[in-house]
Amino acid sequence: MERFLCALTLLLLIRGSLGKDPNEMCRNVPDRSFLKDFARCENYYVCVNGVAHHDKCPEPFFFNEATQACDHQRNVACTNCPDYETAMTNPESKTCDSFVRCLNGNRYFTKCPVGFMYDEVIGRCNLVSKAECFAATCTADMDPSTFVFVASKIDCQRYFICHQDNPTMRECGEGLMYNPLINGCDSERNVACTPDGPVANIGCPEVGLVFRPHPTNCRQAFFCFNGEPTLISCSDGMAWSTAENQCLSLDQTTCV
Repeated sequence: MERFLCALTLLLLIRGSLGKDPNEMCRNVPDRSFLKDFARCENYYVCVNGVAHHDKCPEPFFFNEATQACDHQRNVACTNCPDYETAMTNPESKTCDSFVRCLNGNRYFTKCPVGFMYDEVIGRCNLVSKAECFAATCTADMDPSTFVFVASKIDCQRYFICHQDNPTMRECGEGLMYNPLINGCDSERNVACTPDGPVANIGCPEVGLVFRPHPTNCRQAFFCFNGEPTLISCSDGMAWSTAENQCLSLDQTTCV
């Protein structure tokens, strides 16, 4: 309760400072507080000894005043479009089928064409098979109480951690790629980067066609053809059957 009251007090102080210059805003705010920039959603100020220091969230994140941290665009109620033309995530869309277009400071809700969705990384509509939609990353079949790792569809160095229906994006360092087998970053030699995202090196035979179950995710499997592995993900409510070498409904498998 005490933490909540402190946060509420801080927000009231911030709101009361609207319209002042940054240093004035910091005058009545606790040291090391973070204040949002009312002109730009991704910008914020850090108050140090009464002086405001300007900083910026990495793309495509916005500053979240409530959590005092950079956050996914859809978690931030940003209504202040800049004067130039740009695009932002529509926080009301859970499928990324639409986005907010900013033009001359005005907001316009725009739908993506059929077969496309708003790519939250590149900031425009993209093919569904290639778009990075944070909202669609965490699916309904995932247990919200556990941490589920999901590979990016377009960048083998990027992956997401789903928890409580919210995705958190992570990126591997230079020379590393996301490995689905260990749910973490690994040496490039252990991961095959394909158009469908990263696939772990699971020892596919050099000749022939075989299926391999995913060692940690019973809703996925690997399709090996002449040494090249492809990750297969079953639809919601289905899991991989090693006996049948296909996705079946959950009640027909031992997947839990």
